[in-house]
Amino acid sequence: MRVFAIIRLALINNLNVADRLKLENNFFDLSTPAAVYWQKFSGKSIQIVLKNIQALFTNLPHDGIIVVMKQIVEHLAIISHLSGVKTLTNEEMGLIQQAIAAIKDLTKKDVCKEISVTPYLHMLLEHFMPQIERLGSVSFFSDQCSENIHGYMDKDKDRIVGLSHRDELVFFALQHTFRQKLFDERQETN
Repeated sequence: MRVFAIIRLALINNLNVADRLKLENNFFDLSTPAAVYWQKFSGKSIQIVLKNIQALFTNLPHDGIIVVMKQIVEHLAIISHLSGVKTLTNEEMGLIQQAIAAIKDLTKKDVCKEISVTPYLHMLLEHFMPQIERLGSVSFFSDQCSENIHGYMDKDKDRIVGLSHRDELVFFALQHTFRQKLFDERQETN
């Protein structure tokens, strides 16, 4: 669901006021309450959007970021449609792989330069396919472990907000080195 946050933010930041209102109205017409943060949407709301992609983009311009975001949502719908408790066939895995490759290509377009790659989008584009190939199913894929890792690495961030960019990088490098020494390296025994 968090990948949708990127899409919604990209649309909202790149639409004029009139088109933004049309987008919000399209959400309401689909019976999915439009919230400031997509994370407030339930999985059911996401499924409604994925089944009614055309309705979401009704009355919006057919160019630029809107076209790219619509294509990304269409590819996410393919992945969502194939998710479930069943084991995927090679053909279904191929469809998912094509959808991920298409999303990766779409995010490299010029209109997407302003979109930042969040850990969730990175996870979908880089780590999703190897995991489902290993497990044979989309239903077992979870981003919970990455949330824990990112939460652990960012837990001290509030302390360094006031540092300059260079000092912040130095702090993170030292912090990472310390944690690597502490947790990743085995103790040498003589």
